[in-house]
Amino acid sequence: MSERPAWHLDVETAKRECQVCFDKWQSQMHRLGELVAHHETYTPEAFEASLEEIMPEFQRTTLASVSRLQIMAQIKGGEMRYHEDEAEQGGTGE
Repeated sequence: MSERPAWHLDVETAKRECQVCFDKWQSQMHRLGELVAHHETYTPEAFEASLEEIMPEFQRTTLASVSRLQIMAQIKGGEMRYHEDEAEQGGTGE
């Protein structure tokens, strides 16, 4: 059996990745909050255009944060484990 990579199913690495994603998400939340706080300075069209510009990155960082958090929770909870040369997710009990 080959040795698994050092990063594989490592809680500390997962924790760092979560923090990076949350930091990016928080930055996007701040940007969105600023836009909403100053909405009266925009015409309706400009406000909508600004939202449309922000939303793809906001959605990406939100999904990345949730995904990284879920992976970390699965590793910590033992639901994701190492099997042979690949990560394996355990059943959900259903």
